[in-house]
Order: sequence, then structure tokens, then C-alpha cells
Amino acid sequence: PLISAFLSHENLAFRAASTRAIGNFHNADIQSSLENRLNDSEEFIQLDAACSLSYFSNQKALKILINKYKHQDTFRRREIAEALSNYDNQSSKQTLINLAMDEDELVRVEAIKSLGTFEDKQLTRFITKKLQDSSKDVRSASATILGELREEFVTPNLVKALYDEDFDVRSSAARALGKIGNEQCAIALIQYL
Repeated sequence: PLISAFLSHENLAFRAASTRAIGNFHNADIQSSLENRLNDSEEFIQLDAACSLSYFSNQKALKILINKYKHQDTFRRREIAEALSNYDNQSSKQTLINLAMDEDELVRVEAIKSLGTFEDKQLTRFITKKLQDSSKDVRSASATILGELREEFVTPNLVKALYDEDFDVRSSAARALGKIGNEQCAIALIQYL
């Protein structure tokens, strides 16, 4: 009852803060209260509720996240990219691929991080291509994620990234090669030193 009162409060700022805060509890009892906020009159509260509900892999929330991924606010697009990591299905993955090509580099970074949560060789190949992104932050994040995925077939691309113009990219590539840890990685790291 108290949660419902917070989520339907007449004060917009209070309603928004409650939607975000309550979503952090990840409690199944809260799910139905948050679902009611998907129909809120304010779009940003709908998005807050959808992002919070993503922890439950809520399908109603997924539809909102996918429909709003082109939101004009880059912060919202980053939030959507993060929330979509909780949905292991083709539509969320495709939306994340679209977000990984966003005009904003921070949105691309968040999308790459989310794509890295799925064990999917096609997505790993896509992330590997992002080692060529115009943004050093995207290249660095891609190298980091590839290290976490530990797929040996990305080794040649990470070896090339050792010679990137940006120090952070080179450092991320070196750490990634160390995590993969095969003989080819060891040889590349020794030659790089």
C-alpha cells in the first residue's frame, strides 16, 4: 500500500524518485506496482519503470525499451542500453546493435557493455568490429569486453589494438590478451613489450 502511494503520488518529482528508488530493490512484490507506472502520463516515469522492471525480464517493459531506444536524450538511451542486457532475445540484441552505432559515444559504450553480457559468437564478432570505432572510449570498452568473453578467435584483432594510437585502448587490449591467455596472446604481448 505504501509503495503504491509513493508510485502514484501527485508530485511528479516524488513519483519519479520513488520509481527509481523502488526499482533498486529488485523485489518481485514490487513488480506489479512498477508495471502500473508503465502507463504513467509522464514518459520519463514510464522509462524509469521499464528500466527497473528489466531486472525481472518483464516483457511489457521490454516493448517500451525497444520502442524508445531512439529517445532524444542520450542519458535515456544509455539507460535503455543497460536495461536491455537483462533480456536474452533477438529483439533486445538487435536493439543493442543499433545503439552500438548511436551517434553518441557513451551510448555506444553502454551498448557494447550490454552486448558483452551475452555468450553469442555473432555478437562477439560485432564487438570485435567496434575495435575500429572512431571513439577511443568505444575501442577501449570493446577490448575490455572481448577480454571478458575470452574467445580465442578475437586474438588477431586484439593484437592489432595493441598498436592503437590511444594508450587506454592499447592497455585494454593488453589486459584482454592476458585474460584470453593462449600462446598467440603471450607471444604478441612479449613482442609488444
